[in-house]
Amino acid sequence: MNQFEIKLNNIYNILFEKVKDKEFYKDLFYKKVRELSNFWNKYQMLQNIKNHSKIVAIISLYLLLNLKTNNRYYDVFTKYTKNKSVGDLAEFVLSSSLLHDIGKSVEIKKKSQISHSEIGYTILLKENFKIEAVSCRLHLINSMIEKPLPLIPFIINIADKHVMHEKVVSIKERFYDLRQRYTRYDKYFTDDIISMYEKFLTFFHTENLQKVIFLYNTL
Repeated sequence: MNQFEIKLNNIYNILFEKVKDKEFYKDLFYKKVRELSNFWNKYQMLQNIKNHSKIVAIISLYLLLNLKTNNRYYDVFTKYTKNKSVGDLAEFVLSSSLLHDIGKSVEIKKKSQISHSEIGYTILLKENFKIEAVSCRLHLINSMIEKPLPLIPFIINIADKHVMHEKVVSIKERFYDLRQRYTRYDKYFTDDIISMYEKFLTFFHTENLQKVIFLYNTL
């Protein structure tokens, strides 16, 4: 197990320390990683983007299992799980988050002017990942601003704003980094938009996520 995998395992154990079926969900996570690894390689996904996506996937799964009961997304969650298991929904969350940046390496290597979310959307539709394609297209900040998102894209969009490269951070730290790196898109990184994301975060129980952020910013 390399240093990244050790860190990933530690993040998982902290996030899921109180989850009854934490070993089931860990096995599910690694199952999806194995299933998608050849697909990642087919589109020459860079290793740092694979690592980023793994952390986003774990946080997305954590958020799914920690929805508070007093918001519209919990209503969607309960409606879905009346007919299907939470595990079924978790599989879609994991596959969607593991593939949310599938277009990023293509964007970088080809220096494309097309957003990696759109490149990924096209790739995933072509490969018949229809549910995952929607989350890929909607994981950028502009999608969150424009209209309420479906449950899975909403969760992945928030989880992605907690992962700066391969580091779990607060929403503010992630946005401050984006401001510095993408100055031409500064209208998406305002204090008002940060506040919007922080409000959305209150839809979840995030105590263990805060533990991870604190731990990895004090090492």
